[in-house]
Amino acid sequence: MASNIKNFLMRGKLGDFIQSLSALKRICESTGCVGNLYMYDDVRNIGWEHGIENTYAELYDILINQTYIESFSILDDFTTVQELKSQGYIDLGDFVNSPALYQAAWIEIFSNTFQFPIVGEYKWINHDFVDPRFENKLLIHSRSKYGFNELFPYQSLIEDNKGDIVFISTSEDDYNVFPFKNDMDFHQIDTMKDWYTSINSCGLFVSNISAPACIANSLDVRRIIDLPKIIDSIHWMHETKYTPNLFYYLDEERHNLR
Repeated sequence: MASNIKNFLMRGKLGDFIQSLSALKRICESTGCVGNLYMYDDVRNIGWEHGIENTYAELYDILINQTYIESFSILDDFTTVQELKSQGYIDLGDFVNSPALYQAAWIEIFSNTFQFPIVGEYKWINHDFVDPRFENKLLIHSRSKYGFNELFPYQSLIEDNKGDIVFISTSEDDYNVFPFKNDMDFHQIDTMKDWYTSINSCGLFVSNISAPACIANSLDVRRIIDLPKIIDSIHWMHETKYTPNLFYYLDEERHNLR
């Protein structure tokens, strides 16, 4: 067991949880520690879309194999988060109080909140599994509840990748409402390991803002994010300063596609 250990807390949503692990890694790297990571839920039990127990079980094997994570568990026996923070626990969700929120890149917001330098490798999750069915393919994921951006250049991407496109989602409903579904097959994703393995395998991942987009960030695969016209988009646009693998499209004037 490592001698320099810090305790970290984080509640859902899943995308925020995955993105915040980039801060955990950099805090550990800059201070020479490893982390005990605890998931928790608020009293309303609304933070984890698929349930905290199920999400924990699916993430465990992935996260416990990261060198900066000493242990990973659910924290359900505590009074208040403030009491834990007074004991030295670091709440990764504190990024929401940063003055850089909605003005800067994700990593800049975390750096501002937790006072670590932005150095080293962008990627923060190592995942060695590959599914040969998805190697070098274009994977598309689009959550129907977020709507459809008619300006996004799906048609040109499809023409450039004919026969090598798969739409992936946990719900077939997302596929059924996707306007270009007839140009690609559908593959249902059932677990977090499936998400990580399929995205880790592909040549290019396309998604709107979602937990799978954050998974793609954590693996730093080549990806294009279909941005909505909401304030959160600014985080993704600024994040491109720190990795050459992240592309975005908001509209015809605001994108970095080549």
